[in-house]
Amino acid sequence: MRCLQTVSVSIVYALQVTQDVCEILEPRGYVLECRGHVKVKGKGDMLIYLLHDKKPLPAFTSSSSSAAAAAATGTVNC
Repeated sequence: MRCLQTVSVSIVYALQVTQDVCEILEPRGYVLECRGHVKVKGKGDMLIYLLHDKKPLPAFTSSSSSAAAAAATGTVNC
């Protein structure tokens, strides 16, 4: 797992993470945007995601279903 400091290709105030980190954070409700492949010094070409924010937790209802919960999490595709 890596968080990347890629000064030459970075976006100001944006945290960039690898696909491994994205796969850990996304199911936990974090909003990530696929940036695409970026050449990282010492690592080569890597698929990079921008970490934006954490989604707010949905309001609890006794009738909430697992399908509704799955729909609320969304997916990150690149």
